[in-house]
Amino acid sequence: MSRRPTSELSPLKIDVHRQAECAVVALTGGATMEYTDQLRKTLFELADPPVRKLVIDMGRLKFISSVGLGTIVAAYVRCTRRGIGFHLAGPRAKLQEMLAITQLTRLFDICGSVEEAMRR
Repeated sequence: MSRRPTSELSPLKIDVHRQAECAVVALTGGATMEYTDQLRKTLFELADPPVRKLVIDMGRLKFISSVGLGTIVAAYVRCTRRGIGFHLAGPRAKLQEMLAITQLTRLFDICGSVEEAMRR
């Protein structure tokens, strides 16, 4: 995604919703470096049973730093090692482009919506 001054971005907001054995993490605003620890803590806490599927809702994410993206990769690895499904849902066009350029589309299961991710 394009570089933006952090002053133009709204702070990262992380909302967690649980449905049975699935956790949906909705990210809103900008996932800049200053929010990486908060993001890592949230994702890693959810990467354990009883959660069987973790869905990252990126529909309202406007920016993610390389460190933030690395945090999502680390959460994916942690989930995979624990047998937990991991899906990205609804990334905007710019984020989808960045995932393609970095070839992370080969790693992640990317769904058009949270509902689609929940069905997988």
